[in-house]
Amino acid sequence: MLRHSDAPVFYIAQKVGIDNVSYFIKLFKKYEQLTPHSYRSIWNTDSD
Repeated sequence: MLRHSDAPVFYIAQKVGIDNVSYFIKLFKKYEQLTPHSYRSIWNTDSD
């Protein structure tokens, strides 16, 4: 969802069943070694 959506991180966290956005960010960083914001930034770079 982070790659293909501009939805806020708290919305994505809720969609995957995590009500605490801080906990979602912590888990995301544990498995991806990036924050959701950094992950999204990498995937949303324009390659014109």
